[in-house]
Amino acid sequence: MTDVKPKVLCTFCGKAYHPNSLLAHQRNVHETSFSDVVTLSAKNVVECPQCSEKFGNHIEFVEHCSYVHGDEEGNGPNQDYTIIEQHFENKAMFEVSTISTHACTTTHC
Repeated sequence: MTDVKPKVLCTFCGKAYHPNSLLAHQRNVHETSFSDVVTLSAKNVVECPQCSEKFGNHIEFVEHCSYVHGDEEGNGPNQDYTIIEQHFENKAMFEVSTISTHACTTTHC
């Protein structure tokens, strides 16, 4: 039986790629350098604020939160774990959006 690797989303355009193809896609289509892609990937590690488990992307984090922390009592109001999907034309547009519009409105961001 063959192992099927899950697809990962491109940070810039939101399209899903096989992990081995994502780097080439980001370098060629979005004109990012290898070091920029590596830096961006390192920034995208998501840590659960409740249990400190780390995830490679937000989809895995949301699934974890919904499954593991979804019905916990005593941790405040239920959280909305909906992923907001955004697409960017290039790295510069992504960075402008990330810096200017991300505002955590809950304690469990």
